[in-house]
Amino acid sequence: RDPSFVKFVDDLANGIEERGLERIGIREVANIAHVVGKMQLKSKSAKQIIEFVARKENAQAIVLRGEPQAVANICWAMAKLGRSDIFPSFMGMLETRSQWLVKEGNPQNVANTAWACATLGIQSPKLFSEIEKHSSWLVTEDKPQAVANIAWACSTLGIQSPKLFSEIEKQSSWILNKGNPQEIANTA
Repeated sequence: RDPSFVKFVDDLANGIEERGLERIGIREVANIAHVVGKMQLKSKSAKQIIEFVARKENAQAIVLRGEPQAVANICWAMAKLGRSDIFPSFMGMLETRSQWLVKEGNPQNVANTAWACATLGIQSPKLFSEIEKHSSWLVTEDKPQAVANIAWACSTLGIQSPKLFSEIEKQSSWILNKGNPQEIANTA
């Protein structure tokens, strides 16, 4: 609500539009989108920023040339803002690169993307197929929070993932010892 901050977001949105993705940078635009989601900004300028990243040409460039964290940050921001109206177009681009996201990203990137899909009710068969293929790595290489988010996403979307849940069962003592009560409950 601070007038100088509102002006800053307005200027930022206009600057992104004027300069474009190439001059601002994919990581930088993704970080800005992440902040918009984190702060749950709903102003016209904040919406303009999120819609900028979802435009077909920008979404394609981000998914093809961005890093997994940048892509995951944008997915997470769209879900935090409840932008189910524009998320499917962005996710459609990402669906073709699901194998890349899972192989090149870290478990947190994968978990944030899966969480975004579940939060917005978007099925992503290729993404969840890749999660199933790489479930051993995803369960053993990160924090219980990522495991909880992936398990919750599968459950929320009704996705059968026997290999994933078998890995969770194998690692249950680790999850119980390292996870907090919320992470344990979400995994369950």
